[in-house]
Amino acid sequence: MAAAVALAKVSDEAEESVSLLCRFLGAPEMHVRAQASKSLAKIGPPARAAVPSIEAALADPEWAVRRDAATALGAIGDARATDSLRRIASDPVQDVRAAVEAALARLTRPAAPAAALLE
Repeated sequence: MAAAVALAKVSDEAEESVSLLCRFLGAPEMHVRAQASKSLAKIGPPARAAVPSIEAALADPEWAVRRDAATALGAIGDARATDSLRRIASDPVQDVRAAVEAALARLTRPAAPAAALLE
């Protein structure tokens, strides 16, 4: 899985890597599903194509997978995920709620004006 992340960061093969990681989101093993979300989070915005698959992982029965999926959506930064994150904002597990809150903060914060970035 680390190879897929490295490949996505440095090559034109990002689409294949993201596709492979999306398949891992459906693995029978919880740790594989969680790691797939973590890997997509490391890829960040180039993993935008994975957003629908990661959103589906927000319904996973394992809280760690839900937490890592929320974190990945925040790291990717695609505002399309806002509604999905809001739907699980009252998850019974505090770690999931904290990850959702952090992801929503990243997705809903106003962009800095270009002039401020140049200072």
